[in-house]
Parts: sequence; structure tokens; C-alpha cells
Amino acid sequence: MFISVFAPCYLPSHPRFSPNHVYVFFQPAKTFAWHGICGDHNTEVVSNLIRERFAERGGRYSAERVKQCVEAFLYILPTEASDPSIQWW
Repeated sequence: MFISVFAPCYLPSHPRFSPNHVYVFFQPAKTFAWHGICGDHNTEVVSNLIRERFAERGGRYSAERVKQCVEAFLYILPTEASDPSIQWW
């Protein structure tokens, strides 16, 4: 299960920004496989493309955070990519 939280506490430039409400998305892990994003050599290629697209639009994408073994750090992101992970549990 992949969980993303979108909220007004993020800046409008942040990929998890939501202007008026908090949204919690639950995405089954198999949806990544449906799009060829996991389990083989495509994972790193797709990950690099995502990071490049964020950078092209001035967004920050923490590759180090994504590569951590603690998946819970990905659910609620800090407001700045360079900030430490949020231990929310």
C-alpha cells in the first residue's frame, strides 16, 4: 500500500499542496506494476524521469527519502525537501 497525504500546510510549489482540504490517498502497490514502475530495470529509469520533471518545474524531490527503508517517511512529507523526515507514528 502506498499512502500520500496532501494538505494546505505545504507551499503551493510543493507536490503535496492542497489549497483547502487534507486528502489521504491509499494506492495499492500493484498499481505501480500496472505501469511498469516496479520489480525490474524500469524502476530506476522511471524514478529518474520523475525527478527530472519535478526539477524542470522548480519542484524538489528527495530521492534519498524515497530510497530509505522506512516507507512511513513517504506518507507525510516535510514542507521542504531538505528538511528531516517527519516521525508521525
